[in-house]
Amino acid sequence: MKWIVQGFLLVVFLVLLASGAAVYWGWNELNTPIEHAQQTEIEIPTGSSPDAVIGKLAQNGIVNQGLPLKLYVKLTGAGRLFKAGSYKFVSPITPLQAIKRLEEGGEALAKVTVIEGWNRWDIASALARAPKLSLPDSKKALALLNDTREIRDIAPTAANLEGYLFPDTYFIDVHTSAPTLVSQMVSRFKHVWQTKLSERAKSLGLTAQQVVTIASLIETEAKLPEERAIVSSVIYNRLRKGIPLALDCTLVYASKAAGAWKNDGKVYQSDIDRKSPYNTRKVKGLPPGPIGSPGLPSLEAALNPSRTDFIYYVRNPARNDGAHNFYADAAGFEQGVMALRAWERQRDKQQHNSQAPKAPPPNPAGAPRPIVIPRGNSAAPNQRFNSLRNMAAQNQRFDTRRNARRSATPLARPTSTKNRFEDLKRTKQSDRPPQQKPGQQRKSAAAKKTKQSNRSSSQKPQKSTKAGSRKH
Repeated sequence: MKWIVQGFLLVVFLVLLASGAAVYWGWNELNTPIEHAQQTEIEIPTGSSPDAVIGKLAQNGIVNQGLPLKLYVKLTGAGRLFKAGSYKFVSPITPLQAIKRLEEGGEALAKVTVIEGWNRWDIASALARAPKLSLPDSKKALALLNDTREIRDIAPTAANLEGYLFPDTYFIDVHTSAPTLVSQMVSRFKHVWQTKLSERAKSLGLTAQQVVTIASLIETEAKLPEERAIVSSVIYNRLRKGIPLALDCTLVYASKAAGAWKNDGKVYQSDIDRKSPYNTRKVKGLPPGPIGSPGLPSLEAALNPSRTDFIYYVRNPARNDGAHNFYADAAGFEQGVMALRAWERQRDKQQHNSQAPKAPPPNPAGAPRPIVIPRGNSAAPNQRFNSLRNMAAQNQRFDTRRNARRSATPLARPTSTKNRFEDLKRTKQSDRPPQQKPGQQRKSAAAKKTKQSNRSSSQKPQKSTKAGSRKH
């Protein structure tokens, strides 16, 4: 019995010794620096598995693809923190340092972000704007979105990839082409569908095309997360009762498909009258396909509608966050529409007042006002005359006050030598008698003689009067 105990203890000791040696060896492997080509740039694309990332690092000599590193990544869950990007690793570097570098993220790659609710025209424009994809224009990108081979297994009736390009951010590395990026978007949708949605759709008897179409309507109509399931219930209730969906978002999509959308946010009568299977004001049931790319919450709402009796909804004018009021009868809906129209009229009036031209600034004190003559026959002649007369009187009063101020403070003339000479010259000229013509000179001489004779024969009082007029 004693030797059995001793043998058991020996085995335990050996196991512990071996485990300790293994831990020491593994830890040493993870902390041993490795030399590599420092100039090597490594691209980690979106969606790479931890094993694929470690394999790419091992191929470039940055780490040793051994059991210690793989075991460390699995036990710690570090692989979930790896970030896509472009990396350059220092040399030498330990495997643990390389793992930490992957968790921090590399240099940002070129990327394309698909936003929830975007349609294929929006996505095509985003692809065309990515320089690394080398697409000449959005038409070329749009042609790529008409290839449905990758979704034939889940949506055999789909006419294009509308709705199956999952909203997410996709990175573009040196090896990414435009078809490859589109394939990544479709693969992302199929992964979400198969792992989270397909079983629920089968239980409801719905196809992927139906679910994605309803989800795209919810994505466009519901502005708040808490309203998605309620909007979903309205859609199902109207479908069940055979009522046209009458959703403006489908009219917009039909106009875009026809190339007639004015892109001003308004639905025109021509959009309402357009003959299209997407015109849900005229055609009952669902449109033939999705009108955009729904996100996961809208897809889940399409499979899990709320239980309501609502068949109408209209925007809530009391809130500015896109909320809706929901109604089960037409009377309540009409009241909601009237309240919304009243709010819109008030809003338009306020916008008009805010954009009205401002009054001109007041004239300076005493400044004459401009004379404004009414155009056309809008004012009678007497009115125009009175306007002119009043303005002229104001101008005259202004000129009088201006001249008075000028006479009170005369301007000083320059006193240069030239100006003094000119003043003296003008003074001398003013002192000279005016020149007379020859006939006038003879008459003046005769008059002078007559005056002298009269003066000699004049009386003394006259002479005294003349002398009394002199200044002393």
